[in-house]
Amino acid sequence: MDNAGNVYAADYGNNTIRKVTPAGVVTTLAGVACFDCPGSTDGTGSAARFNQPQGVGVDSAGNVYVADSGNHTLRKVTAAGVVTTLAGLAGNSGSMDGLASLARFNNPWGAAVDSAGNVCVADTGNNTIRNVTPWGLVTTLAGLAGSPGSTDGLGGLARFNQPSGLALDKAGTLYVADTWNHTIRKVTPAGVVTTLAGSAGAPGSADGTGSDARFNFPSGVAVDSANNVYVADDHNFTLRRVTPAGVVTTLAGLAGSSGSADGTGSVARFGQSLSLGSQFSCGPGSVAVDSAGNLYLADSANCTIRKGWAAVPPTLDTPVVLPNRSVQLNLSGAAGSAYTLQASTNLVDWIPWASVTNTSGTVMILDPVAVHYDKLFYRALMQ
Repeated sequence: MDNAGNVYAADYGNNTIRKVTPAGVVTTLAGVACFDCPGSTDGTGSAARFNQPQGVGVDSAGNVYVADSGNHTLRKVTAAGVVTTLAGLAGNSGSMDGLASLARFNNPWGAAVDSAGNVCVADTGNNTIRNVTPWGLVTTLAGLAGSPGSTDGLGGLARFNQPSGLALDKAGTLYVADTWNHTIRKVTPAGVVTTLAGSAGAPGSADGTGSDARFNFPSGVAVDSANNVYVADDHNFTLRRVTPAGVVTTLAGLAGSSGSADGTGSVARFGQSLSLGSQFSCGPGSVAVDSAGNLYLADSANCTIRKGWAAVPPTLDTPVVLPNRSVQLNLSGAAGSAYTLQASTNLVDWIPWASVTNTSGTVMILDPVAVHYDKLFYRALMQ
C-alpha cells in the first residue's frame, strides 16, 4: 500500500501491475494483460512487459518494486508507470551478489521497502533473503543459496525453505513467510534470524503461542504500527494474526473450508481447493495493512482483492446525558470509518439504533431506548 491508501497488486496471471484506489477503482499501472505473452521489456505503462510477477513493495514516493519471478529480476515502476530493471538479468537465474544486471536471483517472490529505499527480496528459489540498495547493489542478508532448512542464526548460518511474503516494521525488522517450513520468521537489520511462530516441518492450523501454533504454507505477511503481523495462511484458507509476543489467532476464514463468502470471522471464506501439493496459491496469497488497521487480501484462487476490518469490541461507556436524551460515545476508528451503534441493558441483547460515520473520534447520538442511561451499555461496531 502507498501513503494514500492505494493498494498495488502483482496480477500474476495477467503479467501486469494493478492499482486499486480506496474507492475500489482498478487501473493497470504497467504491463499488458496476456498470460501467453510474458516479456521483460522496460518501458512506460502498456509498453512494459513482466513474466509472472509475484510480490510488490511501495516506497514513500509511490515507486513500486516488483519481484518479477519468471524473469528472475527486481523491477521498479514509478507512479507514472515507467518500468526499469533495478537488479538481475531477465532469463538468467542464479544467486550471485553484485551490482544491477551482474546480480542473479532465482524466482524471487516477495518484496518490501524500508524507509531508506532499500528493497528486501525473498529469493525463493535460492532460499535466501536479499537486500537491494536504491542504486541496485545486491547482497545476501540471510540464508545460504542452495541450502534449504529451518535453522535460526546470523546471516549465512540461518536457513529458509522457499520463503515468499515479506513485511518490514518501522524499526527495519523484517518478517518472512517461510512457506515450506510453515513458519513466520523474523530478521533483524543485522541479519539475525529467529522463528516468531510455527514449527518447521509441522503444518497445521492450531492457534497458540510461538512453536505451539501451526500454519499451512503461509504465503503473505503484513505488519501494523503495533508490530502485529498478519498472515495469509494459504492452504488453511485463513487470515491469521501474530502478536509481537508470538501469540497466534485466526481472524477470518475457517481452516480447511474454502470459498468466497464475505462475513465476520469464521463465516468468511477464501480460496479454492485446488489440490496442489506445493506452495502455489489456493487460498489468500498475500496481505497488506493500512494505517487504520484495515486489511487487504489477494484472494488469488478467487481472482479478487478482499478487505477486512475489525469490529470494535463491546465497551461500557459512561454517557454524557443531555436534556434531549443524547449520549456521547468515543470511537476508535480513523475518519471515514462507518459504525453501527447499539445499546444493551445486559451485554447480551443489543438494540441497534443508528449508523454513523466517524469524523472526529466522538459521536453524539439520540438514544430512543426508554430506560435509565446509567444502566445502559453502549458499543459501536465498525461496518
